Amino acid sequence: MSCPEVSVVLPVHNAGRALPATLSALAAQTCTSLEIVVVDDGSTDGTGDILREYPQVTVVHQRNQGVWRARQQGVARTTGRYVGFCDADDLPHPRLYATLAARAAATGADMVVSAYRRVDLTDGHVMGVEMQRPTDAVLRPDQDPQGFASVNTALWNKLFDGDLVRRVAQAVGDEDSLLYFDPPPRIMEDMLVVAACLPWLQTVTFVPEPLYDYMVRPGAMMTTLRPAEAHDLAAHLAAVRSWVVAQADGRPLAAAVDAMAFVHFGLSALASLSASSSPSTTRTYWRLMRDRLRRDFPGYTDQAPGTAAAARLRLALWLDRCHALVPAMHGYTGLARVTGWDARW
Repeated sequence: MSCPEVSVVLPVHNAGRALPATLSALAAQTCTSLEIVVVDDGSTDGTGDILREYPQVTVVHQRNQGVWRARQQGVARTTGRYVGFCDADDLPHPRLYATLAARAAATGADMVVSAYRRVDLTDGHVMGVEMQRPTDAVLRPDQDPQGFASVNTALWNKLFDGDLVRRVAQAVGDEDSLLYFDPPPRIMEDMLVVAACLPWLQTVTFVPEPLYDYMVRPGAMMTTLRPAEAHDLAAHLAAVRSWVVAQADGRPLAAAVDAMAFVHFGLSALASLSASSSPSTTRTYWRLMRDRLRRDFPGYTDQAPGTAAAARLRLALWLDRCHALVPAMHGYTGLARVTGWDARW
């Protein structure tokens, strides 16, 4: 039997309520050569019974270890030319994987990014459409690190070269590797995976049609992030940076990781803290995190004036130089709280 064109990895943990809709959406894909690998991460809610209703799915059972290791186990079992990801409570559109695979094959890109919709889980209204880059847009991380950092780092709206992702998964599972984290990260682990892919990401292309529905749970204006946890994640990303530099074969990729660090531990974390903490807590966090960024991710202040995709990043760097980033972020999230707008950087 020939290898499938696309393998999809779906980690699940106690996702019984939403899982049937997601599995049905995967079963309805128009991609005619599709492998679906589901990793049941120690579910106790009857998820296993639901999975038995889908015989076309390859199921891996493991004790509860978190999504970081669940994805690693799933990728290790894939055989497809391309590898994609899905979350257990989201809805991929029927043409998602066929469209991404066709784009990858036509361009030779190592990663293809689909636009996606943010959908309110309570009433189904579309909160926004994101990542609508032009079809002819081509991004090269070593030439445009800030542009790469402006791409969302969720795994679920992307398709990767399969061998690339399997290399990363092998390193994640190797106890002697810089990518082996114990305990594994709880949140923002997607960002670490995307960063670890950098040594083999020569080109990134885009599909402007929104082909994935990211279902937003009630009250989830943004991910809750504790300051101490952000510092732990920064240490993980610093390890990924070292690993990327060692694997990069001379390509200048550290700048891309540095820009990602600022986007996630500066902007995204500041937005989260501004929505849930006092200005003094946010200022203390940013003072300590800025010191860490300067030490471990020194290229984060570099700017690329001609890069349109990184305009917001350049604005944030300018605000930080003016010592205005924290108050600006509190105003940004305060406006969202009053209007009900989904505030994220």
